[in-house]
Amino acid sequence: MLRKLFTRSMLYFLTLASGKLLTAFFFIILARRLQPEKFGTISLFLTLVQVITVLADMGLKSWYQKCMARQKQQQLLSHLWWWRHLFYLLSVFGVVVASGFGFISWELCWPIIVALYLESLISIADAFYLARCQSLRLGYKLIVRNLLLFNCLAYIHVPSDYFHFFTFYNLTLLLVVLFYFPWRAISWRLPQRKNLPKPHGTLAYAAIDDLGILYSRLDQLVIEKLSGAASLGIYSAAYRFVDAFNLLPQALFHNLFPLAAKKNGISRAQVVKMVAIMATLGFIVGGGVWLLGPWIINLLLGESYFQSGQLLRAFGLVIVLFFTNAPLNTILQSSDFVRRYIPYLAATTALNLLLNLLLLPRLGLIGAVVAMLLAESTLLLINCTLVQKLYQQHS
Repeated sequence: MLRKLFTRSMLYFLTLASGKLLTAFFFIILARRLQPEKFGTISLFLTLVQVITVLADMGLKSWYQKCMARQKQQQLLSHLWWWRHLFYLLSVFGVVVASGFGFISWELCWPIIVALYLESLISIADAFYLARCQSLRLGYKLIVRNLLLFNCLAYIHVPSDYFHFFTFYNLTLLLVVLFYFPWRAISWRLPQRKNLPKPHGTLAYAAIDDLGILYSRLDQLVIEKLSGAASLGIYSAAYRFVDAFNLLPQALFHNLFPLAAKKNGISRAQVVKMVAIMATLGFIVGGGVWLLGPWIINLLLGESYFQSGQLLRAFGLVIVLFFTNAPLNTILQSSDFVRRYIPYLAATTALNLLLNLLLLPRLGLIGAVVAMLLAESTLLLINCTLVQKLYQQHS
């Protein structure tokens, strides 16, 4: 089973890698044309869309996969549709309020609202395909999406052209939704209230997903507030490479979750093998980033992003931890230990935020990398302990 899992994960990884390679080329060109400040503005827009989308998902994607793994329910997708629209409206209210208080500029407000709706539909479609073990569709979607986004570069030549990105980003999402969303699988009739599943079953997954996105993106929001858009542009240029290298752990998570969600789906010996394999891959990838990071940044982005090269080198250590943690995170999030896991993840997220607030003013942008390294090391120790307790309980 492990061979089949890793084969499917590797195929999925290759499609994701192809899509991310296109993303990398696109943002390399974009970063060179916009320079750090305007590139930082676009990075803030993308970060806010990612964070708010996950918050508005309310764990519905994982909840849907869990329910479908335990018992096939044809009407569940329609219920997912209606709940996801409700949470979208709540997210719009939050964005408007945040804009009114000056936390989000009005320039970004309306593009964010449009992007959030389109991303909500994509989220529903992702859940549909992942529950059916059709993860390759997510990779193909990413490839098409990024190919379409390249059209934006025809209209962006100097930093003052940056606002064209928002229009093309949402237009690209719209085209993807039209061809990717499983329209025929949806029942458009509003279900009776008594037949609508209560969302309390999603709360644990919502907490996991929300804490996960905050854990990985809070540093960028803190950097923008403390140091400005230019610093965020420098940091984001390095972090985008980390996101690309993190595709294999992501692919493993998406393919492993439906299997681990089943009772007795993954044995203790299989977990040990997966951790060993992922740790080895992490050392290979992380070591390569440590050695070549500054050279890669200088070659692709130029001297104005010199500091990004030093950050990417330090991120090589974080990549090792990301890879090692991936199977442990999946086992815990798909198990009955999920509610016990939430306080630990919340504490680690709070630790990450606190370390960023303490280290950024003292160490500069490298402080954000040190904060991530310390937080991820703490999370690895927690995951090892909880997974051991999980299998002791089952034995």
